[in-house]
Amino acid sequence: NKFDAHFKKNFTNLAWTKLGNSYEQTVVHNLGKKPAVQVFDNYDNLLILDVEHVDTNTVKLTTKSLFSGTVYMN
Repeated sequence: NKFDAHFKKNFTNLAWTKLGNSYEQTVVHNLGKKPAVQVFDNYDNLLILDVEHVDTNTVKLTTKSLFSGTVYMN
């Protein structure tokens, strides 16, 4: 998907983390802000998740289905 590739390629201060199979995951990114967050599965499909900014360095991702993939933040 061209939008997804553009998103990942053009983010500055990009932080990314591989995620395991789960309903909820907490990610510590240490960006010192509440970044935009996008999660892609192993097939590069954009996943729609609930994103909670716990603080300026941590996000909690939740969904009703098991998910895994890569989270990108800027």
